[in-house]
Amino acid sequence: MNRNVLVGNATRADDQNYSVKLVPNADYAILSTDYYDEIWSAPSSANRVVTMPDPTLAINLYRKIKFINKGDGTYKVTLGPFNAETFNVMSGNEEWTLASFELLQSGDWCEFIGNGTNWIKCNAPYWHYIDDPPTGSIVKKIDGWTADSFSGGLLITYTTIPIGTVAVNQMVAYQYASSGGLLYWRKNGDANISNTPIASEEDSHSIRATVTSLFGRSLAIVWVSSDLKVQFAVRYTTGTVWIFYPAGYLQ
Repeated sequence: MNRNVLVGNATRADDQNYSVKLVPNADYAILSTDYYDEIWSAPSSANRVVTMPDPTLAINLYRKIKFINKGDGTYKVTLGPFNAETFNVMSGNEEWTLASFELLQSGDWCEFIGNGTNWIKCNAPYWHYIDDPPTGSIVKKIDGWTADSFSGGLLITYTTIPIGTVAVNQMVAYQYASSGGLLYWRKNGDANISNTPIASEEDSHSIRATVTSLFGRSLAIVWVSSDLKVQFAVRYTTGTVWIFYPAGYLQ
């Protein structure tokens, strides 16, 4: 039997109840009793916030809500908590507890389900390609390195990717005074990867070895920490490393 389904301010016939709320260019607080399955937030003049309902209420236990940024790509949508609950996101086998979650670009979407205490991200992460990434590099580091040391290397905080990102796709360039230079990465504070990656042979986290050339450029995928940070380490301290803005993010 067909039933009416609300889409924005209109209805359509479908074989199940499914409700979609269109929010044109405004902040919005979801009610526990509105029963919306999807929230379409369409910012057009400023960044917008969608506030979650109370996950501790019985009516929201196992409630799943899908969110889509329906703006033109200029402004982001931030999911905020009802009170102090968290947005729980999996990064590999690590569970993050985030204070918010962001949808940066037009078309970006996610799904969260209530577990009685917090909101759990339940859709698999997927790659988002940045429409117009900034030009140039985030940083150019010439000196101040400690060889084979993340703590004595370079720490980057990414500012052009949204909260909830687990990895980035970016270009890295390097020039060394000696061949065989190595560049290593790890998400900030990752205790599974040694602080001395060369001595510990952490080759799974090497971006590239320059064997016959003193200059290299690589497109690399690196995993970020929950606060959007990555550490880099080098073999030789007499060289230059450029870290460019990400071309995409996994969220």
